[in-house]
Amino acid sequence: MEREIGEPGEFLGGSMASRAVNIQPDMQKVRRLDTYHRTYRRYLWRSMSALAGLLVVVVGVYLLGYPKTAFAFACLTYAVFLFGWRFRRMLTGDAYRNGLLVPGIITAVAPLRVTVVAEVEDGESQNSRGIVWGVKHLTVPALTMHPEQLGERVPCVALFGPGADGIYTDYEPRPLAWGTADPAVIEAARAAIPPEEWELTEELATRTPPAEGDYSISFFNDDLELVPNVAPVVGLM
Repeated sequence: MEREIGEPGEFLGGSMASRAVNIQPDMQKVRRLDTYHRTYRRYLWRSMSALAGLLVVVVGVYLLGYPKTAFAFACLTYAVFLFGWRFRRMLTGDAYRNGLLVPGIITAVAPLRVTVVAEVEDGESQNSRGIVWGVKHLTVPALTMHPEQLGERVPCVALFGPGADGIYTDYEPRPLAWGTADPAVIEAARAAIPPEEWELTEELATRTPPAEGDYSISFFNDDLELVPNVAPVVGLM
């Protein structure tokens, strides 16, 4: 049975988004606009180049009569293969199918910036600091599908990184417009996000100074108080 926009997604990385977009993304558009996609594609090519070089080394060392050394290089080659496969998985558009649907708003136009809010409690361990919300500022080279004006509501999808102390310490937000050219999808996704979440995003955007870097994230508790000194653990699940 086909899942609708706003319904739970499929399992991805050991978890399931409670609210996903559930679409087949426009991969041509993803490759053109998604900055994370371009980064992971570059990492994939580099890891595959390293893999090819290591395979040559393994064969050469074995033929020279050093099987133990060849085995050690083979283990390293396998590790590089697993590393590269991780990036291959990130290039399939899963974020637009099964990532968590979250609200974002345009908070600057020069450069274009979207501020995104996501609930970051992992629900699996003790959250001693009472953190509920994670706020990120995403600088967007190109958006499409939206007027570039302050306050424009931009539905986004998010993939989450590792958890620690009861929260996900980082996530990657992507404007849904990077993955679809269908205005009806954008409108349906916008409507699937409750009004109070849009209002929360507008409120927290005013409380969070723009920060530089892909891994900059601000955390807030349920009283919308900033929780300082939380270091993100880099790397997606």
